[in-house]
Amino acid sequence: MSEAADIVNLGLKDYRQTYEIQKEFVARRLKGQIPDTLILVEHTPVFTIGKSGSKKNILVSLEKINEKGIEIIEVNRGGDITYHGPGQIVGYPIIDLRNYGKDIHLYLRRIEGILIKLLEKFGIKADRIEGMTGVWVYPVRNPATNAMEDIPAVFLRKQNAGITSEEVKKIASIGIALNKWVTYHGFALNVEPNMEHFRMINPCGLGREITSMKEQLKELCPPQKRIEKKLSEIFIEFFKKGE
Repeated sequence: MSEAADIVNLGLKDYRQTYEIQKEFVARRLKGQIPDTLILVEHTPVFTIGKSGSKKNILVSLEKINEKGIEIIEVNRGGDITYHGPGQIVGYPIIDLRNYGKDIHLYLRRIEGILIKLLEKFGIKADRIEGMTGVWVYPVRNPATNAMEDIPAVFLRKQNAGITSEEVKKIASIGIALNKWVTYHGFALNVEPNMEHFRMINPCGLGREITSMKEQLKELCPPQKRIEKKLSEIFIEFFKKGE
């Protein structure tokens, strides 16, 4: 019989404190003391730099970053630089991949799938980019209205819409680490963060624009608590023990 994952919501918490909590959960998962768990949190403003990252992707002076009260922390996840702050849902799945075929790439695609399905539930059409981790929104101009609209990447591939890389916007980032096949670190979904803070860096070192659910949905953007509730439901659906 499948075992549902646990959901732990920490509210607003400092990044370093949350990292220590993650390590505790990983140790307990390795001992079989807890089931697979999703930690949800909002962070106080912080730039984190992954193992393949560089401070060269910080675009403003350290003085300006300090003025804004943003920390800079080097971390042991994959990926480059990203931003975490209020108005963003950060999820840290503590998952034993020994129950899921020890397949890191499949795990990353599963996390992307959770976020794509979540966004679809709230009216945002998002997709993957082949060879790049994360979730993206593809704006394209509707010739009938001359307005920019968001459509799925799969549609663009089929129609050869000729979208440029500058028009692709990233709405969710993913960066993970493993300890004996137990995952930690995770994903960040932009609901309504301070977008000015993203403009202080080259997010993920990719030179791509960042977007948020608020930018996409305007006044129709739902409360973050409602999004977190739906995210938890979809996560449990996607991660049933051994499936």
